[in-house]
This record gives sequence, structure tokens and C-alpha cells, in this order.
Amino acid sequence: MGSSARSKPKSLGLRLEDISENDIEEIAFKVEEAVRKYIEERTGRRGEVEVVVKISRDGESLNILIDVGLRGGLPGRIPDLDSLLGDSIRVGRMEFEKLIIGFSREAS
Repeated sequence: MGSSARSKPKSLGLRLEDISENDIEEIAFKVEEAVRKYIEERTGRRGEVEVVVKISRDGESLNILIDVGLRGGLPGRIPDLDSLLGDSIRVGRMEFEKLIIGFSREAS
């Protein structure tokens, strides 16, 4: 597809076992929306934006994969496409962390 980033796992010290699969689906949807909105704001809604967010449970932790693809209508409008993609993935990670903290507090 497009760009995805790997980074070191970050421990937030939260009780994730109480977060339901429905909560995880909602978090993935909201992260996808945040990434898409960020990209569309910076590209003037030109071209196709494809965002895939997958969250998996691994024992007592959650892993997130954010994959972003852009097609058509963008050449010349964005001076640094790699930077845009990297920034959009960072936006997704920040949204994920914010949401996961909120959901873990609700579950407590």
C-alpha cells in the first residue's frame, strides 16, 4: 500500500485487559478518521487517501498498525510526501494513545 512506520513499543501503564473488542474497533475507526482528516487538510482533498488501521491484542498489550496510501492528483502540491506520511502516522499514534487512555479509565 503506502507508508507504515515501525517504532518501539510504548508502555502507558494502563489496564488494557478491560478494553472490549468493540472498544478496540471504535478506537481503530477514530484513529483512521483522524489520519484521513489530517491528510485531507494538508492536500486540499485532492487524490485518493487510503488508511488502514489494525489493532491487535497480544497478551496484556495492544499493538497498532497504521498504513497510509495516497494516489493521484498530488504531485507538485506536496513538497515532502514522506514527511506528510510520517506526520500522518504520528497523528494516528497520538490519537490512539489519547483514546486508549480514555477507554482504560472508562473500563476501570
